[in-house]
Amino acid sequence: MILAIMITILSVSDGHKHFSIPIEEYKKRTDKYLKHITIRPISHTNSEYIVVKETLAILEALKKLKWKIYLLDERGKSLTTRAFAELIEDARNESDDLIFIIGGSYWVDLE
Repeated sequence: MILAIMITILSVSDGHKHFSIPIEEYKKRTDKYLKHITIRPISHTNSEYIVVKETLAILEALKKLKWKIYLLDERGKSLTTRAFAELIEDARNESDDLIFIIGGSYWVDLE
């Protein structure tokens, strides 16, 4: 028996209006396995203010989700395709659902 897991992608994004049709098609095809949560980016001139506000919005969204969480960040650990596939396989074997966070233009401060 193959265990199904749910993967949530939580991203800070303006929606990319110029890609709206393919994005909606992708969501329609993956809704059975992927949940998409989009947080609108903060518009401000101070990058530290933006980081704080976007991080708070991410944390608020995470309160409702109790899964394994991975922050996709340029400062993080790089994974090969094989290692990433193993991460997904391990989650499936443990019946763990996953959340991948894609932060905004600056970074996410979850510390």
